[in-house]
Amino acid sequence: MVPMYKHMEEMTLNTWPALETVLRKGWIVRYADGYTKRANSVSPLYGTGLFDADEVEELIRVCESCYRQRGLDTVFKLTPFVVPDNLDRLLDEKGYRVVDESSVRLLHLDNVPKPAVAAKRQEALNDEWLYNMARLNRLSDKNMKITRQMLGRSTLPKGFFTLYEEDIPVACGLGVIQDEYVCLYDIVTDAGYRRRGFGEQLVLNILDWGKSIGAHYSLLQVVQQNEAAVHLYDKLGYIEIYKYWYRAKPNRT
Repeated sequence: MVPMYKHMEEMTLNTWPALETVLRKGWIVRYADGYTKRANSVSPLYGTGLFDADEVEELIRVCESCYRQRGLDTVFKLTPFVVPDNLDRLLDEKGYRVVDESSVRLLHLDNVPKPAVAAKRQEALNDEWLYNMARLNRLSDKNMKITRQMLGRSTLPKGFFTLYEEDIPVACGLGVIQDEYVCLYDIVTDAGYRRRGFGEQLVLNILDWGKSIGAHYSLLQVVQQNEAAVHLYDKLGYIEIYKYWYRAKPNRT
């Protein structure tokens, strides 16, 4: 089962790209000027599993130095199958704290219902979708620019969705296709329009689009403290397949 899980981790890395990626002895080190932990963290997916203690210590120091040079905190994304398998304990001993405990969830698309309300879909990133998404997520101009750069570099099929209520954009989201999976990102509903089913209809639009171009599954990552999102994905039938969490430590010059 571990290889399947690692394949899913690879998909999440590909479908939410960083601005820069460096491989260090099997650890995937990603940078995106600080926007999102997913794109600014170390994913220790590979390696021989036989690192000795000194090698691991040195690799951690190298990663810390790289993030420090960019003015970023050092963050590790940890899963149940990291290499080496005692890395979580080592980082804990070094003062790294756990943040954003999250769930990776999977849904088979066979029995997903059709959306009752149509969302607007755009195949390419444009100012309209980006502005609406940034407003609903309360992104700064800097992070909106980083989002444009990150998504603009990806060649994977993408669908940019906006749900309108009487010409008012009330929900936005992104679907990215890899293999037979449609991965969901930036699912957000305007705070004034929540608990009215707009988020559910938005997701159903993305899943319906994914099915139409060959996807059989949907994959997403959700922070466990986001109770509204967890409730929505439970309702839609997403099943948790594993958890992950981040270990973070501020870099001080």
